Amino acid sequence: CEIINLDLYPGENIDVVSDASNMPFENEKFDLVVCQAVLEHVDNPTNIVNEIKRVLKKEGFFYCTVPFLQGYHPDPEDFQRFTIKGMRNLLNNFDIIQTGISSGPFSAIAWILRDLLTFGKKRSLIYNFTRFISSIISYPFSLLDYIYPRIDSFERNASEYYYIAKQK
Repeated sequence: CEIINLDLYPGENIDVVSDASNMPFENEKFDLVVCQAVLEHVDNPTNIVNEIKRVLKKEGFFYCTVPFLQGYHPDPEDFQRFTIKGMRNLLNNFDIIQTGISSGPFSAIAWILRDLLTFGKKRSLIYNFTRFISSIISYPFSLLDYIYPRIDSFERNASEYYYIAKQK
């Protein structure tokens, strides 16, 4: 099994530095493409999904996660959130095999609480201290995702969804 890790910036375990909207790979090269927590950070997710389709082999698989109810997190940018129907539209050139919740609504609440209780300029001593304390306070809320019943509102208010799709 060969794994190639692509990112915008060089770093540890990065094999290829490139923009995902113009990947330096031949057509139909990969059996699987994993796109985890990426699409919210690009200004045109349709371009990325089309490029993924190009580099996937026939019958290849595409796994991605996208945020729905998450706080703003520019890394380096943050452009959008995705509804279930919006992702189905974005992935309309694939057969969607499975969808689900990768982070539930209580994780969304924990994220918001952590951010609300963090003070100071990023990377300052006060910021780091309050971030540490707010993480301890908010973490137990995220654990409720594991025990709360999977009723309609659980899905409607998820922090993050996942999709497994297959190249048509």
